[in-house]
Amino acid sequence: MIDPMSIIRRSHFLQNWLVWAALRHFLPASHIRELSITIVDQLSGGRVEFGQLFEDLTTEGPEWLGLWVVRPLKTNSALAHYLQKRVRMFVCQSDSEVEFFVEGDLVAVQTQAHLLEQMIALGSSSIDIADSSLSHMSSAGQESANDFVATFKYGSSNIMNSTDISFLEGLKPLIERFEMPLAAVVAKHFGDLCVDLDDWKKASLLYLHAKDLLDRKNEFGWNDLHLSLRSIVTQSIAAVDRNIESARHAASRFDSELEGATLTEKTLLLTNATTDSLASALVVSNTNEVRNRRTDILLPPLVQRTHTLSSALANWVNREFDAARSSFQTVLRRQIALGCAFESRRTKMMFAHCLLDALAENSDSENRDSLFRHAMFLLIESEESDAVKKIQWSEQLVNRYVDQGCVERVIAHAEDYSGARIARQMTVLALFQCWSELISPDNVKISTAMLRYITSRALEALRPFSENESTGKASLSALKHLGIKRPELRGEIIEDITTIITKNISSRNFFAGGITALEIADIYLDVFPDDLLGEVIAVTIETLEGIKSPNGPWIVIRPALRLLVSDSVKRYARMESELGRRIVSLIMRFGLEQENEQARLLFYLYDFDPSLLREESIRTPLRGVIAIIEERALKINSSSSAENINALLLAPMISGHDGVRIAFDAIYKTLNSARDGKPSVCFSLVYQPLMTLANEHQRIMNEIDATDVEFRGWMENILEMILEVWRKAKETPSILSSFSFFSGNEANPVVVHNWTFATIQYAKSLKQENKIDQIIDELGEASPLLGAIKRARVVRFIAGQSSTENIDTIRSEESSVFYLTLGKRLASLREMDPDSAREMCSALLDQCFRLGPNEFDAAILCVAAHLNMDELAARCNHSDYLRRLRGKKDLELILVPILQSLGIVKQNGSSA
Repeated sequence: MIDPMSIIRRSHFLQNWLVWAALRHFLPASHIRELSITIVDQLSGGRVEFGQLFEDLTTEGPEWLGLWVVRPLKTNSALAHYLQKRVRMFVCQSDSEVEFFVEGDLVAVQTQAHLLEQMIALGSSSIDIADSSLSHMSSAGQESANDFVATFKYGSSNIMNSTDISFLEGLKPLIERFEMPLAAVVAKHFGDLCVDLDDWKKASLLYLHAKDLLDRKNEFGWNDLHLSLRSIVTQSIAAVDRNIESARHAASRFDSELEGATLTEKTLLLTNATTDSLASALVVSNTNEVRNRRTDILLPPLVQRTHTLSSALANWVNREFDAARSSFQTVLRRQIALGCAFESRRTKMMFAHCLLDALAENSDSENRDSLFRHAMFLLIESEESDAVKKIQWSEQLVNRYVDQGCVERVIAHAEDYSGARIARQMTVLALFQCWSELISPDNVKISTAMLRYITSRALEALRPFSENESTGKASLSALKHLGIKRPELRGEIIEDITTIITKNISSRNFFAGGITALEIADIYLDVFPDDLLGEVIAVTIETLEGIKSPNGPWIVIRPALRLLVSDSVKRYARMESELGRRIVSLIMRFGLEQENEQARLLFYLYDFDPSLLREESIRTPLRGVIAIIEERALKINSSSSAENINALLLAPMISGHDGVRIAFDAIYKTLNSARDGKPSVCFSLVYQPLMTLANEHQRIMNEIDATDVEFRGWMENILEMILEVWRKAKETPSILSSFSFFSGNEANPVVVHNWTFATIQYAKSLKQENKIDQIIDELGEASPLLGAIKRARVVRFIAGQSSTENIDTIRSEESSVFYLTLGKRLASLREMDPDSAREMCSALLDQCFRLGPNEFDAAILCVAAHLNMDELAARCNHSDYLRRLRGKKDLELILVPILQSLGIVKQNGSSA
């Protein structure tokens, strides 16, 4: 028998399906099903029926309490696949976009699908959405959808800007253009958008308008939804009462609505509102006599999604760890009971993370090895190796609980079951990577045991027919990471590393591990003994010589060449000239054939054995390359110009006198373009060759046999142009912006920083740094260049390239800059006379007490004590500093003894 009410709703959905898709969160499951069927029909134009997409069923009972169970069927077409994903997003209550790729004659369908996705996105947008986003909304072709966009545009521009109720006068007519019950839902939705903005007064007006619409008219076919909406609006109005008036007003409203109500009459309100009612009553009451009469609901206990982690997560966030532990265990027990393996693994990961937080927060409590062991087993059983790396492991936690027994237990637990072994091994690899990074240097035995396990997984993956490719890749990644983070551990496993590198490279299975192996070799190079280094070099050369085409694969060639031109390999090659010749031959072979590698060719060759580079067999083929690089260097409106200029300067023995001269000409042209107010494309990168000249000018001059007078003349010409560019930048800061085809860009802080650093260093190489300093000092405080210039000067100071220091500058620095420069400043005290050292230390003390406490303060306080500045230190304003220090136990242990020696803190711990 056909339900006449469903026919009425279907007719309504046909006219309004786009708007309801945006506001579907107000609909019960049965209505979302009806809406989904309508959307499938409308989008497919009858090509696809809902029954071809899903097997589904709905439950009996009140509409608001109904369930809709959906199982997707096999489909082949892109349209059917899109419709399935879209409906499943509805069922999962997700606002995520679903992409639809065109095939055949479905362009019109794609337009409709795109419009549907736009409307869904609009339904999840806030009211402050930009006008530009709304203007891009396509013409809906459905009157109610166009009305919804128009209403949103009006609300976006008027609700936020209105200071009174005037916005409602224009909004009401727009809302009432919709049929009921959609009109009431639109009014409620805009009230919710006001709540998003924390504007409860405007929300109140819209909620009352929604209530008025519901009171006025109850459309046939929508009776159950009408009752549900009344309940939702009533509860929202009570929330308004609590925020605008008081909890007492909210409690009064709940009392009047719920008193004497039965589940038959006000089912949804009694189900949803009794928690808010209790919360309001508890605030109002001064006693504990308020009875908990909340309505409870048992969701289907045998359905996986009933068992959510919301309670466990809330307790975890609130640091109520015992309650969180109980909640996690409750959910996990039920997931295991239902056989939900995937969900139980996810729960185990979060449960373990919670236990680790509990251990970290209670670090002073008794040693709780069993809790840590439980957390580790949960992590391994979760098989979530990526999540393990995202845990904020602390040195204190790792060094307290990770011992030899822990390492052995973790390894054993991963091996228990063959079906889960690889996934569990991946998790152990992640654990050992994180722990090895933090383990104390004193625990060499423990760190070595973990590294041995990592190398064993890498070696296992190299066996013939091994199924452990994933663990092999993960172990290589861990070895690479630890080689950078814990370089002192590399020597413990260098023999295994050699085997791993050579076998991975020689296997030619580069994507399985060969590329990472080359990168690992580069990281471990300086700890290889000569015999093992020779093995790595030999297999790398053989691999490159075995690549038939000089055109690739460059994803392998580039890291292999980078390895062969490293300092360690060049040192080794000097002992065997034939080896050096083979390496140079490979560099030439791959570099000459690839235009985009020709500049890099000079970078690779520039500090090889000079006798090799002078051989005619090498110089002759390079002449053509040098000519190309010279030509590119002079094309200053190309972004590659700076790279080519730098190549000519870095390899002067190869580029020769003429090549270096052309590099100078290209720099001059680039600077001249900026001086004229039209900086070339490569101007923002010209700092690179300027730094090369600043640091390498003596070597460059010697290798091209230029006279001192000639070369200095070139350098002086560039300096004069640099000064001209600085003067231009003073008038027009925008010349120090990133390149753009449009004028009027602001100065780019990165460009300003690099330009400042490089030009001051260049001027210093000519002992004329003061000329640039003078121009910088003339800049006004309002100059947009000043901030980046200051940072560049700080970086130069830290790098030891500037010895000048302004005491007043120290006292005005922010925390990050002050502590960043502290080491250099403390070192500079040794070079000062006693009075200057005291003046500097006084400024450091002032900043220490203003910005601290920080563990680096210990160095400042020790220096003050060494300089007998007790009396001055005691006079400093340190009361706030001592209050901030209170309760930070680790810092107190470090700093309080020194503060006591200076007389700032008494022996009993109180301030002096």
